Order: sequence, then C-alpha cells, then structure tokens
Amino acid sequence: MTIRNFGRVVPIQIFLLQLVGYEWKGRSLDPATGGNARKRAMRDGLRSLQKSTGADFGYNPAAWREHLISTGEEAGYKHPYAFARVDQAVCKSLEDPTVIATLKELSESDTA
Repeated sequence: MTIRNFGRVVPIQIFLLQLVGYEWKGRSLDPATGGNARKRAMRDGLRSLQKSTGADFGYNPAAWREHLISTGEEAGYKHPYAFARVDQAVCKSLEDPTVIATLKELSESDTA
C-alpha cells in the first residue's frame, strides 16, 4: 500500500506507526491530534500487532520494534520500500513526551 508520507508500506509497518500514535488522515498516516484519536490509534495498532504476530509486548513500542527487527523478513517490518522512513518516525515518537505519557496511561488503564 502506498502512503503519501511514507511510500510503499507493509501492514506491520502501519501497525507499529499506529502504536506510536499515528492515525489515518485520508491517504496518509500522521501523528494523531488530540488525546482520544491518539489512544484509539494506539489501541488499534496494539491489537493489529498482537493478531499479526501472536506476540504481546503490550504498549511497549521499543520492545515491539526490537522484536520485529529481530524476526527479520518473517515479520516484514524491515521491508526496504518504506523501512527507513517508518523506522525513523517510530524512533522519533519514542522520544516524544506526549506519546510516552499516553502509552503509559494506556498500559496502566487497559490492564486494570
């Protein structure tokens, strides 16, 4: 699938972007604006990652990223078409205080 701001992505890349708060806006994936939209994207991303991989790292995108990279081509995360842009966006999101706070909140509330 071709996404305006990332190029040709594979589903697993979309799921990880959602987990770090990216949402669909037309034919692009952009950082969600607003807390509810961000939470919805993160929940959708987590469910999709769990369903696709059979693994569960919860709301820990760094652990998901490491897992997807370590599984190599099996997961498809490192597919070359969009990997560099997607991974850069994921890594940048891992340093965003808003993303970190929302992931922490979801981790605490969704498991309670």
